[in-house]
Amino acid sequence: MNESCKGQDRTAQVFREGAWIDIPFREIEKGDTFRLFERDGSPVEGATACLAMDDPKPTPANEKVWGIEAHPIAGGTEGKPDDV
Repeated sequence: MNESCKGQDRTAQVFREGAWIDIPFREIEKGDTFRLFERDGSPVEGATACLAMDDPKPTPANEKVWGIEAHPIAGGTEGKPDDV
């Protein structure tokens, strides 16, 4: 099941080379394992790690808000995602 994750005003991390790395939301790439954080640094509610099914792009309803099609995966709130 795919979900749309919106990155407006959120920070992102991708899991690369065994570690979580901070990147701008718009730099997530298809195939990345990523997680999102609110502006205050707290994890996005209900979010664990996600697998990017596409690159981020403007949402149809509002081109100023970017989103990404993603599939939630196990783990990701602490350390390494289980599926990586």
